[in-house]
Amino acid sequence: MTIPASLEGTGPACALCGIRAVVHWQKRLSDDELDAYIALEQARRDSATELADPAGPPPAFPLLPTAQDCTRLVHGCADHGISLDRAALIHLKACTAPTVADLPGCNCTPEAAPDPEPDPVPVQLPPGWITGGGT
Repeated sequence: MTIPASLEGTGPACALCGIRAVVHWQKRLSDDELDAYIALEQARRDSATELADPAGPPPAFPLLPTAQDCTRLVHGCADHGISLDRAALIHLKACTAPTVADLPGCNCTPEAAPDPEPDPVPVQLPPGWITGGGT
C-alpha cells in the first residue's frame, strides 16, 4: 500500500496500515514486552547504583513494575480505530485490535473502568460570584 503524502508525517502511525494515527487506546504489555521493560529498568537501577557515591547511602528504588503497572499505546487511523467507548478502557495483552474483522470493536473484554472520584466539597465563592453559568 502506498501512503498518500498528505497522510504521511511525523508522529504515531496506525498499527494496522501505517497511515498517520488519529486515535489511540491502551493495552497491557505482552509477557515479552514486560520482560524487556523490567530488564531495562533493572539495568537503569544497576547503573545508578554503580555510579552512586560510595561514601553515601546506596540509592533506594521502589519495587519493580508489575503487569498491572504497565500499558502501551495502540494507534489507529480514521479507518482502523475502535469505538470511543472501548478506547476509553484498558485492553488485555492478547487484544488484537485493530483487526478489520472486529472493528469498531476488538476481540477482548477490556478491563472495567475505574470508579469515578467523588466530587470534592464545593467551595464558598465570594459575594457577587455566580455558579452554573448565570449572568
